[in-house]
Amino acid sequence: MKTKILCCVLFTAVVLSISACHKEKDNCKENIGPINCAEFNTVQPPTYQQVITCYESAILANPQLTDSALTRSIFDCIKAAPVQNPTAKPLFDLQSRMCQEEWKLVLLFPRKAYSAFKNGITQSLERAKLEFSQDIDIEFKNAKADAFRNAYYGVLVSKNTDTAFARRLAIAHQSCLPNLIGLYNDTAGIGLVRRYPTASPTQLIDLLLERRYYFLAGDIPTNLENSLIFSAGRRNYDASFAGTTTNPDGPGNWTATFYFNQNGNTIRGEARYAGIGFPAKDHRRFKGSINGNTISLTMSDPYSFEITPGYVPCYNMTENFTITQDSLTGRWSASNCGRGGDTKLKKQ
Repeated sequence: MKTKILCCVLFTAVVLSISACHKEKDNCKENIGPINCAEFNTVQPPTYQQVITCYESAILANPQLTDSALTRSIFDCIKAAPVQNPTAKPLFDLQSRMCQEEWKLVLLFPRKAYSAFKNGITQSLERAKLEFSQDIDIEFKNAKADAFRNAYYGVLVSKNTDTAFARRLAIAHQSCLPNLIGLYNDTAGIGLVRRYPTASPTQLIDLLLERRYYFLAGDIPTNLENSLIFSAGRRNYDASFAGTTTNPDGPGNWTATFYFNQNGNTIRGEARYAGIGFPAKDHRRFKGSINGNTISLTMSDPYSFEITPGYVPCYNMTENFTITQDSLTGRWSASNCGRGGDTKLKKQ
């Protein structure tokens, strides 16, 4: 719920930001820190790398600079530097030119901006290409790699600065290239840090990888809950399967929905169960592989901060499926949940 509310707030804010950006582009009416508008408008937004280089040069020369003096030093450095005209890329990197609204944030919050760019851009890009290498066939653009990169960038910016600045930076980044999908995924990463402030970077990566990746063919739905969005590079097992699984604690079955995301033979995702013995909409993360007509999954043990108080989840749980056309039949087992049971699912 918190993530959904945060998305709505950011979507509204980005529309206002885009409008403001267009109005202020040639008619700036207020100073940006120590930089007056007339002077600000004489300088094109730099690349992220230029900001990093100018920041480090200023700090090296005088580590005790105030924010105002640091802003002036960075601005003067950029103003004196040759104008960069980087080639457009499917995914932005340190050599990409930032949006004007991002450039304003650099001048207002130079230390936070530096930390965000230095510790977020390359790391999120490299990890996205590693985890979703198959998406190279479409240059990663708008694919699951792009969804993960946006969300992980939101995580890294939040961790290295704070979630309030991360929200402002997400809105600023989309202001000159409006992309509500990118904003949604960036927001999901920020929301994850807000929801689980004690989670480590490794745990947050798991929470981003082992979840539903929703293929968008139209407008963004309002009920996506814990999902990331992509719109290109859909694979065969970027799909959901729903059905039932045996309840080892009593009569009747649980309902089960498995949301798979695929990268080559690697399968990850999220299972949602409902029924006796489960909290409402219980989510379980998983990872595994597809080999011929079988899918073997390890259901990831939940981290302590994911567990509903008073609820004891199944541990060391596995699911092994046989594929028959658009159906999956299999058996699950766990170390503390009886003898396991059977699962039957159909593709949705």
